[in-house]
Amino acid sequence: MSSHDKILFSDNFTIGDVDVGAGSLTKSDEMGLTLDVNNELYHLEIGEKVSLVLATSLSCTTTLEADNSEGWRENIGGGRTLADDYEYVIYGKVYKYEEGLGGQV
Repeated sequence: MSSHDKILFSDNFTIGDVDVGAGSLTKSDEMGLTLDVNNELYHLEIGEKVSLVLATSLSCTTTLEADNSEGWRENIGGGRTLADDYEYVIYGKVYKYEEGLGGQV
């Protein structure tokens, strides 16, 4: 399993609005997204283009067993991870989503 096999979603967005208290609203041609970004660490400007990737793991290992045995930061100072391809990485779990009308989530 390569790191590309672990990518669940990938799209490019243009920053449409920045609300320091509530996150950044971005839009692609096909969808809108409200995302909470630490603007002090990674400053975003209206009109700026960003790439968003959701993945099951940051690891570039080839086996599912290795993915399950590694923590998300075990590769510090070691091998390459998917995070090496990006400037800003958030690690966590999707804990809540709201279903909308006609396939909107």
